Amino acid sequence: MAGHLHAAAILVLVAATVALLAWKGRAIPPDQRQARYRAALVALVTACVLGLIGSLHLCGAGTPKAQWVLPGICWALLMLFIPQRRLRRWLSAVSMVALVALVFHYLDLVHGRDYSGNPDWEDRVRARGRQIDVFPYWHTWLTGIYGKAEIEAAQDEPHAPGRQPPERFEP
Repeated sequence: MAGHLHAAAILVLVAATVALLAWKGRAIPPDQRQARYRAALVALVTACVLGLIGSLHLCGAGTPKAQWVLPGICWALLMLFIPQRRLRRWLSAVSMVALVALVFHYLDLVHGRDYSGNPDWEDRVRARGRQIDVFPYWHTWLTGIYGKAEIEAAQDEPHAPGRQPPERFEP
């Protein structure tokens, strides 16, 4: 469920950006172009830095790409095309908080028991004796979040997947 809410949050962020740009967005006046371009560049660089900080753990469980790229693009577009300075400041703060929240929520999900951000990483878990089923969701193309479930080995089967056969002692 948390993975679906995560996808919904990303989609709401993009939809809200499009709606705000349609409602409040205006062409950039020639005298404000340099300042707006700088603000958009600062937004993109800050988004990249914040996203990379969230990805520095390098454990292989998954990297939050869409979680910092999409909010960063939305942030930059808002900085470019929203003419009211006060509204731009509020939207900048909201975009930054959304970016950080999405990155760390993604990391929390993929390090948990029910989700994975990298199906190949789960192969290492399989090599340790546990059987894991990894499957995509409807939002995997956007979020990079896969579902995972541990496959229980049957107790009455001596050679069930994930269990080692008993060693035999022969004198």
